[in-house]
Formats: sequence, structure tokens, C-alpha cells
Amino acid sequence: MKRLTFIFCLLTVICYVHAQPAFNKPHGLYKIPMLITISAQSPDSKIYYTTDGSEPTLNSTLYTRSFLIKSTTILRAAEFQDDTLASPIATCSYIYPNSVLEQPNNPVGYPSKWGKYATISGTAIADYEMDPEMTGNSVYAKKITDGFYTLPILSLVTDKDNLFNTQADEKTGGIYIFTGVPVSNYPGRGWERPVSAELFGGQKEYNLQVNCALTIHGHSSRFPEKNPKHSLRLKFKSDYGPGKLNYPLFGDEEGNVSKFNCIIIRSMSNDSWIYQGNGRGTSQYIKELWARLIQKKMGHPSTNGVYVHLFINGMYWGLYCISERINDDFCKTHFGGDKEDYDVVKMSEVNKRMEASDGSIDKWNEMVSLAEKAADNQYYFKLIGRNGEEPLLDVDNFIDYMLINQYSGNEDWDSHNWTAIRNRKRADKGFQFLVWDAECIFRNDNFNALNIYYN
Repeated sequence: MKRLTFIFCLLTVICYVHAQPAFNKPHGLYKIPMLITISAQSPDSKIYYTTDGSEPTLNSTLYTRSFLIKSTTILRAAEFQDDTLASPIATCSYIYPNSVLEQPNNPVGYPSKWGKYATISGTAIADYEMDPEMTGNSVYAKKITDGFYTLPILSLVTDKDNLFNTQADEKTGGIYIFTGVPVSNYPGRGWERPVSAELFGGQKEYNLQVNCALTIHGHSSRFPEKNPKHSLRLKFKSDYGPGKLNYPLFGDEEGNVSKFNCIIIRSMSNDSWIYQGNGRGTSQYIKELWARLIQKKMGHPSTNGVYVHLFINGMYWGLYCISERINDDFCKTHFGGDKEDYDVVKMSEVNKRMEASDGSIDKWNEMVSLAEKAADNQYYFKLIGRNGEEPLLDVDNFIDYMLINQYSGNEDWDSHNWTAIRNRKRADKGFQFLVWDAECIFRNDNFNALNIYYN
């Protein structure tokens, strides 16, 4: 019976995937005009399509024949029968690098201001335009367009109201207007909206389209006054598409995984070009991922990342980094067992106290209690499990973790911006520390991270 149920579910998924309209050209980067044809899977269907990121309805454009495109175009199409939606929505992004150079600061239908500042007066000025100082220079313009072929393209497509609706409503408010800043009762935290995510191109020749949920990610990166372009998170849930993404985002090298329940799209916030005040003078975009990859090269658990060119509804949004999120699902996928086997501990950015985002905080508290007395060998040996006891700290991991942060002069640590994980079922290592959000490194030659202590 279970086998029959599985086969039925599998056939249902296959039919669902293949029932959507088909485009004659795949998503990708294009240079020349081309005719686009949309084919229905059912001869009885009518196809309606949009080019503004919105979901097709009966009020959208009825497809009757092939049409020409010659600039960046976002197509969404669906089949209707008897005035009823009869298929999933198909989405396809055609990016023309030369037209990206002409991206204006006043795209039709988009607001000139985004979310209100949370700690100072004012509202974030919308930033859509490609810098004319760069695009107007023939040398720089070519470097920009060539650059789109170097890294993969991540194209997010959704109704613009999902981003910019100014109604402070949990169901309809725009998540780029209400970012969930962690002060007072600032709305937006936890709000999620449907999105189509496409990843294509780059050296690994990505080719992915998936429907999922989109939400704002992070802590200080939510503040519009610090950076108007925010980090994002893709959440894979059955309400929006597949319950889990099954795709080798970070390659098939040993140790990498291909199943994810969510993906973070990092803006590099205070290491980015438009960060408040000093961004243009200090941003390098490589520091945070460097720290994580160094930890991985040292033989410890760490999260992967891939740089991408992010587009939202066909507009270039900037250089971002897609990364794994450290949670119990990350632990299960990388190290085995069940999600319930793991304690995941971090500093709460909202409550400013240690918490177990997954699992229990009990063993962490026990470890901290022993560490405070670890100058005495009997407590240190108990901490690391030297006498056959259960270790509470992976000391080799901790040493290398401290070396990374101290060598690089991490100025935004150690009161937060890290995560510790522990497997309760296979407690042979104790807590292991993972580098995270290490954007504020290598900024000051004279900064001394050795004298940082928070209690």
C-alpha cells in the first residue's frame, strides 16, 4: 500500500511539473532579438502571460502568436480552461546585459522610496539605477556586461506589491517596505511572499527554476538607514513549491550536499558598496566568505557560498552571495541522523541572550559553567572529555575558530555572529563553533581582537 501511495504521489508531482506552459527559449543571457513562442500542454487551454513579475490571470495578456523580445524580459505564463487556472505558472527570465546598462532610477510602477528608517528620521531612497559614471564609460561598460557571464545569475520574480506594498498588513504588506527591523514593534519580521527563483549560467552552468517563499533575512542588515538593499532568504515549503530543494548549488565536491530547506542570499551588508557612509571606501565583498572557506579548509564544519548577480523582476540588484543556513536541517543533511538529534546555539539578535534555535540549551550552559573553572585541570579535562566522559567542547575546532577571528581582527564579534552545534546522539566531539557573518575583518591594522571579552 505504501509503495502504491508513493508511486501515485510521484506521478502527481511529475504531472504537475509537466503541465505548465513551455517556452521555446530557455532562461539565460542573450544579445540578439528573438521570437518567443509559448506552448500549452493541453490543446483546450488558453495561455495568459505577464512581463512585470505578476502572476497571470484572466486580466493578463492573452497569448495568440509568437512575439519579439530584444531587451531584458521576465515572462510568466499559465494555462486557463473555462476561465479557471489549469496549470502551474511557468516563469522564464531573459537577461540582456546591454539593456541592463540602461536600467533607470524610475522604473514604471515602482516607488521612489522604500522602508522608513528605524533609528533616525527619514525614509530610504529607492536605488534602481545603474551608475551612469560606470555605464557611460566604454571600458567599464564592457567589464560590466562581461561580468554577467562570469558569475551565475539569480533571478527572483514576484508581484511588485509583495515587495513594495505600503500597507502595514502581514498578508499584503511589502517586505522591502516593512523589513522587520528588531526595534520597538517594527512590522515585517517573519513575513514571507511567493517567488520564482531561477539560477542559471556561471562556470558551473546552473540551470534551476523553483517556486518558494521569499523573506527578509538578518539583523542589522534589516535597517534601511544602514543599507537599503537587504539580505534575503528563500524557504522551500510545500505551500509554495517543493518542500525541499534538491539541487547541487555548491557543486558535487566531497562534503557538499544537494538538499536544502532554505538558502540565504547575503547582501554583504556592511562590506557592500552602498553601506552607510564608508561602503565605497572599504567594501571588498570577499571577507565573509573567505572566513567560512578558511574554516572548511582547516578541516572543520562550515557553510558553503556562491557569488551571484541578483536580479529582481528583471532589475539588477547587485552582487550577492547565496549561502547555507545553519540549523538542525543543515546538521542532519551534513552529518546524518535526525534533526531532533542536534543542539544549535547562537546569540539571539532580538533578545540579546544565548538561545537554542534548535534543540536544547542545557548542555551549552553546562559547558559554559565548566569553562569558567577550566583553569583547574580537573574541570578542563571534564570539559573536553579526557577521562572518558562526554566531551562538551571540541577543543581543536575551538582553537582554529579563535585563530580565524583573531588573525583577521574581527571587529563585530564575539558577542554575536557565530553558531555552535552539537550532536546529542553521537556526543563524541562536543560543541563545534562555526564562523558566520564575519564581514568586519581585515579593516584596521591596529585592531586587537585578543582583548575582546564579553561575559
